[in-house]
Amino acid sequence: YGRSKREAELALVAMQQQFQSLLILRPALVYGREPKGNIALLSRAVSWGLPRPPRRGARSMVALDDLVDLIRLLVLAPPAGLHTWIACAAQSHSTRDIYDQLRLARGKDKGVAWLPGSAWRAAARVLDLLSRQPAGTMFQKMFGDETYDSARARAELQWRADTDLASVIAQMQTAPRGER
Repeated sequence: YGRSKREAELALVAMQQQFQSLLILRPALVYGREPKGNIALLSRAVSWGLPRPPRRGARSMVALDDLVDLIRLLVLAPPAGLHTWIACAAQSHSTRDIYDQLRLARGKDKGVAWLPGSAWRAAARVLDLLSRQPAGTMFQKMFGDETYDSARARAELQWRADTDLASVIAQMQTAPRGER
């Protein structure tokens, strides 16, 4: 996936003379009211009583609303030339942060972290086997670091990702069943 995105960027850069403006956005993990992927999986796991995950890792994220604001800004006033920006909020979040917010949005306390780290590794390994991924893939997705910096976008575009993760998670919980 990452390789194909990079190849697309390189192809566009090779054709850059054909464009007055070439703008490349690299969004971090995008989240919104209707969770997808690992956030949706974590939300279901919290409903099933998953114990509190360990405090490990950090992920850069950007709220869908903030990403849309950035795209709107660029469509309305595209700067000339070739530009590449990363889109993410200033604060990163761990799986535990997201877990805690999901529980709090449901009116529950933060829960108890009673499962040892070795059990989390073993469970992640089982998920790797079931999904035919290389060993360590799921553990890295759950507890690895993947952080970015959107300082250039903030400085050059006066854009800021200011949507709060907790408020979006609260909206996720109040969305009608068909929208979750």
